[in-house]
Amino acid sequence: EAYMPSRLDAQLEAALKKFLDDDSKGLQVKTEKGLFSSGNNVYVSKIFKWFHEDFETEGGSALEFIRPHAPEPAKEFFQNHDGDLKIRYLKYDWTLNGE
Repeated sequence: EAYMPSRLDAQLEAALKKFLDDDSKGLQVKTEKGLFSSGNNVYVSKIFKWFHEDFETEGGSALEFIRPHAPEPAKEFFQNHDGDLKIRYLKYDWTLNGE
């Protein structure tokens, strides 16, 4: 659907939620116990690293920007582990349209 000025905020919000709901490229949360990635980890797209200035302006940090838009299970994870979260980045998929 085309982006329309009268609905732009709602359309962008819906696109962000859809992106974060896709745990293969948007957002994953998990507690891990291992040598290389132990702790309460929040995996996000590398887009949040590459354009961190944009997200820091909006929410103070990429994580603070993501919190209100995250799916409910992730929001609960954030609340349960607040202050003990580590941001990690998902491998970025450079293929076009899932090919």
